[in-house]
Amino acid sequence: MADCTRFDIELLLRAYGAGLRLRRRDLAGLDLSGLNLSGTDFTGSVLVNANLRDARLSGACFSRCNLSGAELSGARADGANWNGAFAWKLRLDGAVISNASFVRARLEETDFTNATANQANFLCGVLNHSKFDAADLSRTEFLGARLDGCSFSGANLSQARMEPDAARRYLLPEQRADLLAIDPSAMYAEYYG
Repeated sequence: MADCTRFDIELLLRAYGAGLRLRRRDLAGLDLSGLNLSGTDFTGSVLVNANLRDARLSGACFSRCNLSGAELSGARADGANWNGAFAWKLRLDGAVISNASFVRARLEETDFTNATANQANFLCGVLNHSKFDAADLSRTEFLGARLDGCSFSGANLSQARMEPDAARRYLLPEQRADLLAIDPSAMYAEYYG
């Protein structure tokens, strides 16, 4: 059970504006749909089955959060930090997650259909059985990501980066043509020097 209510969050927003600090909170099942929670720090919080549909979450921090079953369809979460987040069956369909960081996030069976995720970073993430159909993934980083069973039908992968083996396994030939050429022997040098 959540340790606060939507009414509590709305009161905090009225008093302090966006950018709340809601770290390590139990927000499971809470309906926060449509709220402006831009810049809010949710680090380590439990957002299982939370409803954040159409919420404004630009620059929010979901680092190490459990977002299993959460609904973020249509949310605007550009520039958000999802590093180390965990989710199973997260819904991000139609969401704007441009310039977001998902480094080492485990988001299995996540729905990214029609999401705008250009310049997002999924470095070393686990995204098995996720749907990226018709998503804008231009200039998105997939190096080291696990993509078993993912669907990329109709996705824009222009200048995205992915290991050649992963690209051959998960993408159609015409989709592979849009990827940046990657030198496998040097691909991690920029991250691990």
